[in-house]
Amino acid sequence: MRIVCSPSLSAIAIPMMASMQRATGVMVWASCFTVAACATTGTRGSGALVSSSSTTQATPASGPITGGAAPSCTYPGASTDTKVADPQAPHGLFVMGSFTGGSPGTFTSQLIANTDVCGADIFVNWNQIDGGPSASPRYDWSSVDQSISPWESAGKTVNLIVWGASEGGTTQHSTPAWVESQVQMITCGGKTAPTPVFWQPGYMSNWEAFIAATVAHFDGDPHIGYIRFGIGTGGEGLASPAIRRPDCADQWDAAGYPGAFSSYTQQLIAYEGSLHSSHQLMAALNTFDDVPPGSDTAAWAAAAGIGFGFEGLQATDVSDIAQNTPCAADWCGLFDEYAGKVPLHVQTLGTSDPGPGTGPVSSNENSIRTGPLPPLLEAALSLHAQIFELYPEDWELAFDPSYIGYATYHTAYSQAIDAAAAIVGVAKPAA
Repeated sequence: MRIVCSPSLSAIAIPMMASMQRATGVMVWASCFTVAACATTGTRGSGALVSSSSTTQATPASGPITGGAAPSCTYPGASTDTKVADPQAPHGLFVMGSFTGGSPGTFTSQLIANTDVCGADIFVNWNQIDGGPSASPRYDWSSVDQSISPWESAGKTVNLIVWGASEGGTTQHSTPAWVESQVQMITCGGKTAPTPVFWQPGYMSNWEAFIAATVAHFDGDPHIGYIRFGIGTGGEGLASPAIRRPDCADQWDAAGYPGAFSSYTQQLIAYEGSLHSSHQLMAALNTFDDVPPGSDTAAWAAAAGIGFGFEGLQATDVSDIAQNTPCAADWCGLFDEYAGKVPLHVQTLGTSDPGPGTGPVSSNENSIRTGPLPPLLEAALSLHAQIFELYPEDWELAFDPSYIGYATYHTAYSQAIDAAAAIVGVAKPAA
């Protein structure tokens, strides 16, 4: 057995993966233990690859971490976190919340009070805010204010993930209709909404104007941690999730892909940097088809003072890291290279799949590919990730007794989350 060990995880509870088996559809992994020391036998980053024969002393993990045992991750007043690579930048574990305009459910209200939850990632649809040049007022931020209010009132951090074009679905819910009329829309069918050609002026100039308006509007909000504007669909860096299909690829290629998309990505990141936002801005690597190459996106972002990361953390990454083999778009190597220069974020591919007994999750393809959460947290921490965007269902599995699978998996999940929070920060009580 080989595990990934981050130096900061020494002497605190960390998840240990005993084995992963898919032949029977079962992911088998151990519960959490306290590791007193980790021997350096690997070369991936500052986290060492260690074998089970390392000098360790394993004991059952302690209970939940209290607010005084870790740095604060909430704004205003987030403490400098010397346990992460970029101490002054945002850090912590966040729950992916609803789109703007949604009200928190019962469990979300419970999460607001959980000190492991630094805050929420709120998704913002461009279409819902920007009425266009002829509208008065042009921008209506009321839906965003409604969504962030419960979190900010509790003293939690809010991060904004702003969508310019829908990810998935059959209807374009993010790009305003008045923008669609100015730009070529590519229609691939299936579960892919008609998508704008991002680099055409009708989209790009209007998107930049909205980015500037968003940065300006939230400039004085002390509870905002970071803002990520989608380069392509969703809050991500890919042009289209259907771009590998020949019929769809032909349309994109005819419009100038991949060269034009790479140039657009570079220009957009440079533009964001020129705004000198008072809040940390983040960008997404395209680990889907690596256009533009991750190394380019990372270099452009870092040069502009913008953090970066990706939204596809999954079980294969754990094995890639353990074997010192390249991850998708070499995000592993890029995290090593830029650690301490800009903050680094990860989002799991989907809701995690701890194993049998979790209902629909265990039959969802993305969840199966994601695998169990504990080894994912540990692997990403070993590569200096300091921002974690986690699906609500994973928080429920850890902390909601009524959630299916809780009795089987909550101990390992809650201990893994507690352990990660000890590194990246916990929420301090509201004043």
